[in-house]
Amino acid sequence: MDRREGAGPGADFRGGIGHPKLVTLYDYWHGLRGDRDMPLRRLFDPLHIPALLPNILLNEVVGRPPRFRIRVEGSAVSAARGFDATGKFLDDEGVAVLDDGIFAAYAAMVSDRKPWYSTGAFTADSGRAGDLYRLALPLSAEGHRVDFILVGFFHELRRL
Repeated sequence: MDRREGAGPGADFRGGIGHPKLVTLYDYWHGLRGDRDMPLRRLFDPLHIPALLPNILLNEVVGRPPRFRIRVEGSAVSAARGFDATGKFLDDEGVAVLDDGIFAAYAAMVSDRKPWYSTGAFTADSGRAGDLYRLALPLSAEGHRVDFILVGFFHELRRL
């Protein structure tokens, strides 16, 4: 499943987020943004969401067309990936494990400044198995352009 905030008439984006901890992250982000499209980066304080830190990524938007450099990667994200990708770009070989539209979704977020939520699954042939829940939220340095993407990532493992 792939969803964008505001997609479809009367769409309830928050109600469609299928992981309770990602609802918490969305509520935190939504509270920071107030009446803006997105919050200012400086307002985001990871110490306000300590239980979510292992499952957080902070991606910096670099250049045009945009590339996405991982600035912060929580320990649970690194464990799911199999290595710590801090400092790497998402399009570097081996960094984005699933080819599930993440690059197109992030590029769209840079244009429309709207959150994105997706679910998916890792299969045994990928060397891991389980369900994936991902919420990506735009942040801005000055309020107009998406400069960072805050991501909550939960990978619920199943035995292989």
